[in-house]
Amino acid sequence: MKNRKKKFHLAQFLVHGPTYHSLAMWRHPRTEWPDDSWHRPELYQHIAQVCERGLFDTVFFADLNYVSDSYKVPLGSALRYATQAPEHDLIPLLTMMAAVTKQIGLGATFSTSYQHPFYAARLWATLDHLTGGRAAWNVVTSLNQNQAPTMARQFSTPLNCGLPSDSSRD
Repeated sequence: MKNRKKKFHLAQFLVHGPTYHSLAMWRHPRTEWPDDSWHRPELYQHIAQVCERGLFDTVFFADLNYVSDSYKVPLGSALRYATQAPEHDLIPLLTMMAAVTKQIGLGATFSTSYQHPFYAARLWATLDHLTGGRAAWNVVTSLNQNQAPTMARQFSTPLNCGLPSDSSRD
């Protein structure tokens, strides 16, 4: 076996919402962004550029697609205190970040539970082409009962696109 240099990979984990990295980030003395900066693309473009200069492999966004009601707390509390809500769609943001970077990977979570397969494939293929092959899709299925109502569906009936139902998973 050849002597190879050991490598490790770095990824910046983000959420596209008011608490874009850490719930307590606002307390850090070097956090200089204004309170309303989370919804401005310049913040994320800056983060992507800094990560690219630091030789990170990717910038990755988690996406929830629902308002959390963890620990039996009503949805109003999550909205009042901006605990990972609201969140914007990540695809336009990734294209804006791609426009100011050259090499860093740009990834996001995208649930397939309530999206048509053709739409999801077309969307990610387009993003992959626009970024020169730098798009990374974290394919997931939905896990939270609050996501179904946001997609105007019952929790027990995700989009199956005409595929036979498997009652063992219902």
